[in-house]
Amino acid sequence: MDSIKETLIKRLSEQDSQRDRSIQTNVGPSEIGGCGRRLWYKVNGYSATNDETLRLSAIMGTAIHTMIESVFADVAGFETEVAVTHDGITGHIDLIDVHNEIIWDWKTTTKSGLPYFGNAQQVAQIQIYGYLASKNGYKVRKVGLVGIPRDGNENDVVEMVFDYDEATALKALATLDTIRGLFDPPREEKEASYCAKYCSFYGLCDGIVEPDTTELITNEETLGLIRDYQELQVTSKETSAQLDFIKEALSGTTGKTPNGVVIKWSKVSGRQTIDESAVLEALGYVPKKQGSGYERITIK
Repeated sequence: MDSIKETLIKRLSEQDSQRDRSIQTNVGPSEIGGCGRRLWYKVNGYSATNDETLRLSAIMGTAIHTMIESVFADVAGFETEVAVTHDGITGHIDLIDVHNEIIWDWKTTTKSGLPYFGNAQQVAQIQIYGYLASKNGYKVRKVGLVGIPRDGNENDVVEMVFDYDEATALKALATLDTIRGLFDPPREEKEASYCAKYCSFYGLCDGIVEPDTTELITNEETLGLIRDYQELQVTSKETSAQLDFIKEALSGTTGKTPNGVVIKWSKVSGRQTIDESAVLEALGYVPKKQGSGYERITIK
């Protein structure tokens, strides 16, 4: 019998797979600007080969979208979940403010991801939605993104508004035209371990099995993330060293500051571990249990 966890995930996945966005065969704006190889498989009509992708985060995002759709459904001047198609591209626009001529897209994220919200791909995507809307008879003056952190509160929601720019949309769509014109798929972009978890075409494409660290990275957003990571690494080490120094300097100090901050020291028992030598003496061997693996990043 399945556990309640397994049943929950199975039911959520089954329901999510029936959504219009999940079963559409046309390319969607969210797929443009991502992995070129995955996009190539999509535009050339290949069937998905990986049913084991991790989708809970996307499913939770869909649940939030559905709730927002319901609260706008009966509000005059707004249209929700509007399907628009042009030149083989289908988009489902989250919200159209008809009176103010604004196209809105909800994005779920995390609080840690908010500093990177409104990246180039997201801006290009909302401009494509604006372009599709304009080709389907809507007047479009502005486009907007709303970032909703799943682990935040009302004060953490971020709103961004941009002038509608057809040139930005067409530039992004040119990427799709380039992919459409390729006889062979472009090179892999992500490592195999990532693709196994998140790509529906894993198996047809195994991702990067043997990473080539000489491959030149040119994507500006990726380069920016690498720079940020390196800077945060330095800051983290400096902060850790400062905390260790202060902790040592405060050794033995107990009391309360004038503004009410309490400091005290208490004894904490050390972590218990298995005495392997004793087990080896008693059993003649030491049983081992392999823990779950994880992905480690190295940037230097």
